[in-house]
Amino acid sequence: MKRGFTLLELIVVIIIIGILATLAIGQYGKIVERSRGAEARTLLGNIRVNGALFYMQNGNNMNGVAPTNLNIGSVPLLPDACRSSHYFYYSFTVIAGTPSLGLVTTAFRCTAAGKTPNYISGDTLILSSNYNNGIDTWLGNSSY
Repeated sequence: MKRGFTLLELIVVIIIIGILATLAIGQYGKIVERSRGAEARTLLGNIRVNGALFYMQNGNNMNGVAPTNLNIGSVPLLPDACRSSHYFYYSFTVIAGTPSLGLVTTAFRCTAAGKTPNYISGDTLILSSNYNNGIDTWLGNSSY
């Protein structure tokens, strides 16, 4: 009596392996993108700290803050436009008021510039920091 696998059994196993591989690849992409979002959260936190330093050094006022005060701009600082070295670029706006009391910093997901794989949608992650009352608010249009 011969022992072995039939062609049907082999095909079923190959189909099951293919389905499992498809599911794993989809989850892998989500995990990688979440890790990139963690990097953006960390860098937004660094911008927040630099903004707090500027706020305290300038008499509890954000008027006159420049991108370089927050470590945003030219190399090796955080990018203000898409570059091949980063997956996000960063910008800020001062919270209006007299005196101005904080910052809204935004990380924009780059959709090109040599990223592998290129990202399809331009998601954002936003940190609003009010230095007067110490309240931070995170917003975004993605799963970061």
